Amino acid sequence: MGVPKKNSKVSVIIQAQNEQETIGGLINEIKKLNPHETIVVVNGSTDDTGKIAKNLHCKVIHFSESLGINVGKSIGALKAEGDILLFLDGDMVIKAEKLKPFITAIENGYDVALNDLNILIKKKRIFTTSLCKVALNSLMKKKDLLVNSFVAIPNAISKSALHKIGWWNLTDPPTAQAMAVLQNLKITVPIKVNVVGLNPVRKAHKTREKNSPYAKTTSRIVGDHLSALNLLINKRGRRGGFTGERDFSAIKNYDPFQFKKQSKVKRSAVISAESKKKNLETNIRQLLHANVEDIVLLIEKNDLYSINKYKEIEQVTLVELPEKYQPFMSRAIGANNTFGENILFIEGDKSLTTGEVLNFYSEAEKGDGIVLNKDSHFLESMYPICQQTIIKSFLNTVLKKPSLLNISLYSTPHVLNRKVLEHIGTESLMIPALAYTKAITAGYTISTPYAIREEGIQLDDDLVFGDHLEAIHFYLSKAGIRGGFNDGGKNRKLLEQLKIEEGDLNFE
Repeated sequence: MGVPKKNSKVSVIIQAQNEQETIGGLINEIKKLNPHETIVVVNGSTDDTGKIAKNLHCKVIHFSESLGINVGKSIGALKAEGDILLFLDGDMVIKAEKLKPFITAIENGYDVALNDLNILIKKKRIFTTSLCKVALNSLMKKKDLLVNSFVAIPNAISKSALHKIGWWNLTDPPTAQAMAVLQNLKITVPIKVNVVGLNPVRKAHKTREKNSPYAKTTSRIVGDHLSALNLLINKRGRRGGFTGERDFSAIKNYDPFQFKKQSKVKRSAVISAESKKKNLETNIRQLLHANVEDIVLLIEKNDLYSINKYKEIEQVTLVELPEKYQPFMSRAIGANNTFGENILFIEGDKSLTTGEVLNFYSEAEKGDGIVLNKDSHFLESMYPICQQTIIKSFLNTVLKKPSLLNISLYSTPHVLNRKVLEHIGTESLMIPALAYTKAITAGYTISTPYAIREEGIQLDDDLVFGDHLEAIHFYLSKAGIRGGFNDGGKNRKLLEQLKIEEGDLNFE
């Protein structure tokens, strides 16, 4: 924590548009804090918002046109004289005693003070916007912040923090937060101010974005968070500094010793059995009952027990894995050694019935996409929701597949059509989130008709988080830094102009 700031000047910054019903009450609460100044940035208003603010001795910056959300926040920060900047919206009245802790936190040496809204994730189904906030914090290695974000007001920063973040970055609150984290600023969450019930429902909250499952406001917020992740990736690399990077050349150059070879068939199966053999014999029997003619069994090098036990089964091809093993390498190597039109992937310790095997193949044979295990069916039993579930759900949100929740290629069983594998490349299977994103981006269908409960593969957070950042990096390379989501009509041209001509903006 920084050095406490004594006798600090406080600038309160309010962005407002047609808020004549609430602006007066808010300013009267602010006066109780004895700020150095209250700056009201009025944009696109057709009512008396600006007049009321001026009569209450605020500094008013007026724009006849709407600037887009948070542009006013940036402009107010640019003009602020204070050592501490407190940000508010003009559409809700918040009591002075609820605002004071934000100022006190900065006075005590913190750089950033955020509103504590963790109550929003204490549910089995969280809002898309909350999902984005938690995901961003986790991917920035700030899991402790949970849902808390620059997106929600009130929030406060020091003037020195503003200089490090860049006043213009306040237009995109997630980017401002990413800048704060990348600059190692001290962030605290001093108090809970329940603004959710106070926030009025606007047309943009309900109007559906074109070619999107989201409302315009939600779409903008998703795009804002992707823009922040783009910044993070540019600064820390495509895995965001997380461990677990894969070496695809290990797959391309690997020519394993095989105990059998098969010709082209209708159904293949890949069983990852390296140290996972609990139900292996049963699974092979069920696959044979389901008329699977090409079973690739991935085993550890020199696994003589498995070699002797399964080498005489005509349909089984045993493939030894390299000694230097990487996560999910068995899936990629297994896929390289299959010949079927549809490939089922399972773990050696997963128990499947013949009926379940047939169900997955039958669904796959209806098209040329991917059939996934509908493990989101069991999401209700995972409260509080774990961070990996959040990250998987966030990726589906980004890919405009919110109904899939946390469904992913990490879970088995799943089936991939040969066309999918040829398009995404079998090496992509080493990073399930990347393979999944490549397939969806290419337009392949995802179906999830069946749910099979599983213990799940226990994976390290670093591995999963880094994988998902690689997937997002790929997606942004195709869809742009906002992933194709709108930016709410923010007047970025004005911001660029003000960065050059900072002295040309005056109060009324």
